[in-house]
Amino acid sequence: MSLIYFLGGLPRSGNTLLSSILNQNPSVYSSPISPLLNNLVSLKAQSSLENNLVADFSTNSEQAIKTYVNGFYQNCDKPIILDRNKGWGSKESMMFAYQFMPNQPKIVFTVRDIPSILTSFISLVGDEPVSYLDNEIRQYGIRPYGKQNQDDLRCDLLMNGQIGSCLATLDEALKIQSPLHLVEYDDLVSKPQKTLDAVYDFLEIDRWTHDFDNVKKLEIETLESAGLPSNLHDVRPQVNKKSLNPKEVLSELTLHKYSQLEFWRQ
Repeated sequence: MSLIYFLGGLPRSGNTLLSSILNQNPSVYSSPISPLLNNLVSLKAQSSLENNLVADFSTNSEQAIKTYVNGFYQNCDKPIILDRNKGWGSKESMMFAYQFMPNQPKIVFTVRDIPSILTSFISLVGDEPVSYLDNEIRQYGIRPYGKQNQDDLRCDLLMNGQIGSCLATLDEALKIQSPLHLVEYDDLVSKPQKTLDAVYDFLEIDRWTHDFDNVKKLEIETLESAGLPSNLHDVRPQVNKKSLNPKEVLSELTLHKYSQLEFWRQ
């Protein structure tokens, strides 16, 4: 039976890059964004509501969920699996991990300073006349105030949405002392082998020497159907840092508002 660990992280923090690098190791399978956690939440809710699961599973709801977990990766022949979901680390997710996983849980979680995350998003959107962020701004009726520009609104939307949600998960993981290993984006792109060695040591598996000049993303995504940029999770074949300076992209207003939020470094 494979050992199942978890890969979470903040948006635009190298999560897809780390997953692609890990998949070079013939003993490791790092999944695309996985529905496993969300499905466990649904199954648990259904079993609590009905005090049972569908007849095809079992009359014992806990055993049924364990059977589902064991079967989720039954076609994977790798001994080490990292299930990718940005929700891993929260109190609820760890309850599932301890109760239903075949081994003691461990979470690798990618992080990055908030201004750089926002810069990455804004640079990705670029000068699109109508971005997916702008569509959400209109949908929620968000209006600028003071000296706010459109990018300021986009950053506020991100911080109140997907970035804020992932920060809350990380905060909860640290508070409940989840078995967590943080991977800083700058470390991943500036000293990748040392960073990967630390990941392997945390997972207590043999180290692997990676090729950082030929990184390939295995999964195929259809982001356009969800209204997202097609290059949202692109991975460059060579690991290096090509990030823009936040001071050249973000306004002083946004920089002031969202600087010094890296609580995990304290």
